[in-house]
Amino acid sequence: MSAQRGPGHPPPADGDAGADELVAHLRRRPGDVLERAGASDATSFERAFLLLAPGHTWTAPLGGATDGVVARLESSERASAVDRRWREHRRGLGAVERSGSSVVVRRGVPDHLVKVGDAEALDLLLAREPGLGVELVATLPPSSVVAPAVVEHGAAPEPRVPAVLSHPGASCRRYDGGVLLTRTALAHHGRSVLPESFRWFLDTDPAVSGLRDTGNGTGRLEPTAYDDARSAPPDAGQDEHLAGSFYHFGYENPGHFGHLMTEALSRLWAWPEAKRADPGLKVLCRHHPRRHRPGRAALERTLLIAFGVAPEDLVWTGGRTHVDTLVGCTPLWHNTVPLSAHVAIRDTWQRLGDGLRDRAGDAARVERVFVTRRAAGHNRTCHNVGEVERLAEEEGYTVVEPERLSLPDQAALFGGARVVAGLGGAGMFNTALATRLEKIVVLNHTGYHARNEHLVAAVLGAESETFWSEPDMLPRHERDYRAHQSAWSVDLGRHEAGIRRALRTA
Repeated sequence: MSAQRGPGHPPPADGDAGADELVAHLRRRPGDVLERAGASDATSFERAFLLLAPGHTWTAPLGGATDGVVARLESSERASAVDRRWREHRRGLGAVERSGSSVVVRRGVPDHLVKVGDAEALDLLLAREPGLGVELVATLPPSSVVAPAVVEHGAAPEPRVPAVLSHPGASCRRYDGGVLLTRTALAHHGRSVLPESFRWFLDTDPAVSGLRDTGNGTGRLEPTAYDDARSAPPDAGQDEHLAGSFYHFGYENPGHFGHLMTEALSRLWAWPEAKRADPGLKVLCRHHPRRHRPGRAALERTLLIAFGVAPEDLVWTGGRTHVDTLVGCTPLWHNTVPLSAHVAIRDTWQRLGDGLRDRAGDAARVERVFVTRRAAGHNRTCHNVGEVERLAEEEGYTVVEPERLSLPDQAALFGGARVVAGLGGAGMFNTALATRLEKIVVLNHTGYHARNEHLVAAVLGAESETFWSEPDMLPRHERDYRAHQSAWSVDLGRHEAGIRRALRTA
């Protein structure tokens, strides 16, 4: 089997090994494909057809396995009528011609984009996107964080925090030649999705909102229409062009404090150096695609200014946005399997915390903080929160609802804390701004699959102790979102003595 496009054709190959070679070739140099007579087993067609650009052709032996698959696809008027395994192939099927001993399948529309991985970005993009200039702005070497004592009580669920958090290193890249941003973090050029789109960049097949996963490292752009036009930002329906260079600060669920404090902040490490290299660089922020409210933008604005970004360097967009130049970087945070964090994120937290505390009011230093979640109807509502709060107060802890404090006052509160305990979730993420943390104590339920509090503790060199209870809604499968957000009760019948001991000895 060979892919035809100038020099460098792979040699004829069969089976899975041949498919691997063909996929690797087409990811770099999309072109026409010719199956060798007698070698048609449809494996390569299944894995590589979507890598062809519209207009390219796939030629296979007449009557072979690939021809049989194509015939079944042709017979279906709608992609939805095809087995899920082949639906995207049906969508991408163009004209089909049979003559002599061959069937020629032309690639149609819609197009499917290639997800470019972080480690392969520089080499792959230079090969497959000749109109895009790519250069390195900054790099960080690999990092290993040794987690101090991690103690868990109850039915400790997966994922478990490893003893060592390894990060492969990070790169900041500058893309010249035009980049289109459509939703949340999604950024692409030509037929390539840039690696900065993916928060979980270590996944074998990463995902991002706005891109329908189509398998084998490809995706199809989804419509960017807003679910409710009344809640969309004013510029949502427009295609906007922004001249100049922009630092990519898109992330999942814009305006959500938890996502902002974890995945978004982990992209800021290269801003100072990138700004020095390009004084005209600005930070590009995105409104939430459905729930935009002016007050939500205040979170990003406050944090970014405290970090050192000048107010005039903040630019907001809501719809499809074309930029001349985009600067993006590898996240330093990976809060799903494989759990990972780069030690350099401490510098980001320190710089942000110092900037916020400079704006804080006068407040007494508190060494022991207990973070509660009281709001009725809140995700992961804790039914016995009042009883849990009384327990914490009896053990000498100051019970706080962080969201009722200004961001500078939150930074000052957590900055002075030696121990932070509480109900797991976004309220605990301020722990990243602590400067003298020794231990965290987390109360949570087993349906919750994030481990941000534990990663923070590891990066800051603090111990962590977790007490797991059962949610009202038990998980039906791995990463069950409904179970993740389920209401629950802290199992004091099982854990009260242990919680009191953990709070006292911290």
